[in-house]
This record gives sequence, C-alpha cells and structure tokens, in this order.
Amino acid sequence: MPFLCAMDEVLNIGLRGMQDGFQRAAKDADRIVRAFQGDQPDDAVRSIVDLQIDQRQVQASARIIQVGGQLIGSLLDIYA
Repeated sequence: MPFLCAMDEVLNIGLRGMQDGFQRAAKDADRIVRAFQGDQPDDAVRSIVDLQIDQRQVQASARIIQVGGQLIGSLLDIYA
C-alpha cells in the first residue's frame, strides 16, 4: 500500500518539526535567561518573540501528526 509510505513521511515531517521547535525553544529560553543575567532585557524581547514562534511551530507540527494519524485510520478503514 503506497499510501502508507506517503503517510509515514507526513508523520516524519511532523515529528521533525516538533523536534526542531523544541530545540529552538530551548535555545531561545537560554538566551532569555542570559539576557536578564547580563542586565540586557532588550535582547530578551526578541528571544521571547522567537519562543512564541517556536511554540506555534510545535503546535502546527503536532497537528500534522494528528491529522496524518487520522488519515491513516480512515484509509485503513476504507481498504479493510
């Protein structure tokens, strides 16, 4: 069933997106801490915005995985 291979790739894309978002969020959180420790809160503003972007990336990637899983279930129901 070739559609399962395509769906597997969709799930992998979602997973990679989540991993990337979490990695970026960790870096941005570290930058926020360092900005306030160095008494440079202006540097933290950009990192806070980036952290919100990272959050949206993780949420969107999780949605890709969720919809991909639903599609796989629907396709299996159709072909079963």
